[in-house]
Amino acid sequence: MLSDKLEYEKYKFYSAEEFLQDDFFIQSMIHPSDDSVLFWNEAIAQDIIDKEEYAVAHLFICSSQEKRERITQEEMFDLWEDIELRNKDFLKKKEQRLNIYYSISAVIAVLLACGFLFFQPIFFPLDLRSAIEHIDVVDSTSSDIKLILADNKTLSLVGQEADILYNEKGIEINNQETDIKNTQLTSRGAIAYNQLVVPVGKRSMLTLTDGSKIWVNSGTRVVYPVFFDKKKREVFVDGEIFLDVYPMKRKPFIVKTKDHQLEVLGTSFNLTAYERDTVQNIVLVSGSLKVKSQNKKEIVLSPNEMYTYSNGIRQVKTINVEEYISWRNGIYQYQSEQLGIILTRLSRYYGKEINYTDDVSHLRFSGKLDLKDDLSVILKGIATTAPIAYESRSGKYMISKK
Repeated sequence: MLSDKLEYEKYKFYSAEEFLQDDFFIQSMIHPSDDSVLFWNEAIAQDIIDKEEYAVAHLFICSSQEKRERITQEEMFDLWEDIELRNKDFLKKKEQRLNIYYSISAVIAVLLACGFLFFQPIFFPLDLRSAIEHIDVVDSTSSDIKLILADNKTLSLVGQEADILYNEKGIEINNQETDIKNTQLTSRGAIAYNQLVVPVGKRSMLTLTDGSKIWVNSGTRVVYPVFFDKKKREVFVDGEIFLDVYPMKRKPFIVKTKDHQLEVLGTSFNLTAYERDTVQNIVLVSGSLKVKSQNKKEIVLSPNEMYTYSNGIRQVKTINVEEYISWRNGIYQYQSEQLGIILTRLSRYYGKEINYTDDVSHLRFSGKLDLKDDLSVILKGIATTAPIAYESRSGKYMISKK
C-alpha cells in the first residue's frame, strides 16, 4: 500500500509552498487514487502534517482547476486575494503570505508548461461533499438495510426497520433479526465515513455520536463521519429523513444534498431530496434553518414553513407540518396532493411497483392513510373515494382512471 511505501515524516514540517513544489502532492490532488487519498487522510487524521498549510496548498490547486489559459499578473493578485480571504485563519504573517505568493507564481508557470491546468474535479478530504463523491454507492436493489462501515465492512440488517445507535463504546444495532452490541468504531479523529442505505419498503432510526436523531425513510442513503469535526457536524442525504438535531451553539449541523446545503444549530425538520426526483422540499418543525442552494442564494426558514425546489424554481410557503412528518409514526397525511405523488410515496414506502396513467397523476386528494395496513387495503380505500380503478398482477399494481 502506498502509505507503507512513503514516509509521512517527509511532509511533517511542509509549508504550503513546499507542498506546491512536491510532485506527489500535485499528482494526488489532480489525479487522486485510492492509495493517495488514504495516504493524505491518514496524515491529517494522525496530525503528522500541518493541516493549515495543507489546506492552503490544496485550495490554490482547487481554485486553479478551471483555468485553461495563461494567468495574467492582475489575475494572479485576484486569485491570491480570494485564497487569502478563504483562509484568513491559516495565514498569520505577512512574510508567510509573500513567500506563498511567490511560490504560487513559480508553480503556476510550471503547471502551465506541463499542461496541468486542464484539471478534473479534485478530491478534497476536508470537504464532506468531495469526500462523499469518492465513496462507492452500494447496490440499492438489495432488499436489506445496509450499514457500510469506514473499513468497508458491510452489515446487512434483515427486517422492516432497524434502530442504529452510536455511542462512545461503538455501535448498537437492534431490529427484528439482528442484535449487535458495541461494534468497534474507527479511531477518533480519522477522516472516515459510514453510510446507511435503506431500500424501498424499509425504514431506519439512526442516532449519531452527538446525540442527533435521524428517522430515515425508504429508498434513502445517508453518509456521515464516524466522528464529527471539532468545528462542525456534516452529513449527506439522498432521499427523505426527519432530523432532530442536538443543539450545539458553536458547532453547527450541516446537511448536504445534491442541490442544497442546510445549516442548523438545534432544529427539527423533514428533508425530502431524492436525487432522481424533480421536486425536493424541506419542512421546518422547530428552530431556525438556513438553506443555501448551488447558486449561493440563502433562505432562512421559520417553523411551519416549507421550502420547495422544482425545475430550478424555489418557493417558500406556510404549511401544516404534520402532513409531512407523520410518516415516521406510520401515518401518511396529505391535503390537496397530486395522486401521482401519493402513489410514488406509497411505492417507496412499501417497496412495491405502482404504475399509473397520466390522467391519474394530476388528480388531487386529501386524506389520511395508516401505513401499517397492507398496500392493497390502502389502494382499495383510495379507489372508493376517487374515480380510479386498480389491479394487481404478479406483485405489481396498475392504477387507471374510471
